[in-house]
Amino acid sequence: MKSPKYCTFGEAIELFFSNYGNFSGRSTRSEYFWWLLFNFLMNFALNLLGSLTHVMIGRTSVFTLIWELIVFIPCLSLCVRRLHDTGKSGALLLIPVIALVIWYLYIIGLVKSNPYNIPYTKLFMSAILPLISGLVIFIFYLLPSEGPNQYGPGPGNDASGSDTGSESNAIANSANDTNSFDSRNWICDSCGKVNSPFFETCECGMKKRDNKNIQSIAITNINMWQCKRCGTMNSNTTGTCGCGMKKRDNINIQSVANTNTNMWQCKRCGSMNSNTTGTCGCGMKKTDNI
Repeated sequence: MKSPKYCTFGEAIELFFSNYGNFSGRSTRSEYFWWLLFNFLMNFALNLLGSLTHVMIGRTSVFTLIWELIVFIPCLSLCVRRLHDTGKSGALLLIPVIALVIWYLYIIGLVKSNPYNIPYTKLFMSAILPLISGLVIFIFYLLPSEGPNQYGPGPGNDASGSDTGSESNAIANSANDTNSFDSRNWICDSCGKVNSPFFETCECGMKKRDNKNIQSIAITNINMWQCKRCGTMNSNTTGTCGCGMKKRDNINIQSVANTNTNMWQCKRCGSMNSNTTGTCGCGMKKTDNI
């Protein structure tokens, strides 16, 4: 099981430890927030255990300190991957850290300048910068997953082509069975793109469950090719799939044609669009498509 993946509580914990120290790739919101819940429960339980056994350093359980040391690196890598999943750079995590260091140095300066009359108003006002920067990063964590970006494929899309997940397994196992696979593709209401039945979200952000008019298309002839990486159907005049896979690099190219009368083919880029879509993704309008 690999990230990114829309996962359950147990899967999130498994993904967390299997990606120990992995600062590349992506992680979904479910993976991040399920881990956040588990970590909170673990800290609560370990603090309680420390109180009962009197193994404490001040008011903190020794067990909690050991736990935090163990999960520090994977927690940091998870935060980086969550930012990657929203299309943001992991380097953004440095902003609240730098703001916190500046605030700490400012406090030291205030205390040293007048240790007997600390200006608490300045002390609290100066904390606004690290608080705001931390809040902005947290808002980024709340953003939904993007489609394929510079940090890797979206949830459920394994760009490596290896059999490392239920969805990619399903795609790989059915790649040679054009009728059983292609006939279940669905057309996005928002952008008109034809998507694999194994993808729950279109590249434009439209989710399959929110697609009011899910249409299955039947593929039977020789005017299209199927991308091995993501399963998308492309016109034979299209040299590169939306995921970046080039037609010439596509092993086991399957030539198929769309006989469904509810679609039109863009003359400019060759993309297949739903009849309800007035404009192709390349900008060509249906009315101008002669």
